[in-house]
Amino acid sequence: MFTATHEIRIETSTLCNYHCIVCPRDRFVRKREVMSNELFDSILEKTIADLPHIEHLTISGFGEFATDKSWKYKIEKGASLFKKVHIITNLSLFDFQDLEFLLRHVSDIRISLYGLSEEVYRKIHRPPHDKQYDELKEKVLFLIDKKKPGQKILLNYIDIPENNHQTGKWINFWKDKADLVEVWRPHNWIDGKAYRLTCAHRVPTCGRPHKGPVQVQADGTVNVCCFDYNGELVIGDLKTMSFSEVFNSAGMEKIQKYHKEGKADELPQCRVCDQRNCQDCKSEQMLFNSKFDREQRVNLTSTEYENLS
Repeated sequence: MFTATHEIRIETSTLCNYHCIVCPRDRFVRKREVMSNELFDSILEKTIADLPHIEHLTISGFGEFATDKSWKYKIEKGASLFKKVHIITNLSLFDFQDLEFLLRHVSDIRISLYGLSEEVYRKIHRPPHDKQYDELKEKVLFLIDKKKPGQKILLNYIDIPENNHQTGKWINFWKDKADLVEVWRPHNWIDGKAYRLTCAHRVPTCGRPHKGPVQVQADGTVNVCCFDYNGELVIGDLKTMSFSEVFNSAGMEKIQKYHKEGKADELPQCRVCDQRNCQDCKSEQMLFNSKFDREQRVNLTSTEYENLS
């Protein structure tokens, strides 16, 4: 078994209707595409057969999954096979009937919302003209009000110069409404965005090659790292390979070996990645968390909160 994780993340679309200023979409070179239902079904079948320990499905990736017109099919199929289904979304493409559908099928909804007014919302997320902050806020409040026991509505906020005058008010407004509220300074995207310096006391590994979620991209390839937005650390292709073949590939063995032996700097992507910063440096990047303390949170994955250390 390549990883002790209980989570598989499937990127069903690389399309997005937002153009957020913290996102390196202008440097994105992978194909803009939607995963077919046939490929999605095949990946789920291989997961159930080859990775029976996987219990949680996250539908997300470097795009807004609701740009896929068959998103309901995929969520319903995933909910029939896994204990939990997580989604990460900007929420803008759903009407209220769609929100009711989500509440019938998913366990966790993680929403990116980096402002507290129309002006700041538009400046940071750069949404289409017909998407308005007040409508988005109403949808979030609807989900919070209508969710079932055990379901979680999670809100994520990135603190940058364009919105930091609202950060405190944003926390005060949402912290007692949502099940989890997190405020971070922005992270890097390998070579795509550089917000954080790499510290002098870096750790040998970020933990992802051995303990991180299984990451499947929209074309069926498997990538070791969610920060590797252009898929440079691909280790196999589920269109033609089994999970066993992917996890025992030369690429995966090389990445795991370098991380285990403290040679991750031999990998160009890992050499510049801020996720190998020391505990103190990473903790400084979290400004608020309504559930976890900072030292605990920085060692956990962002969806299933599994330990990477």
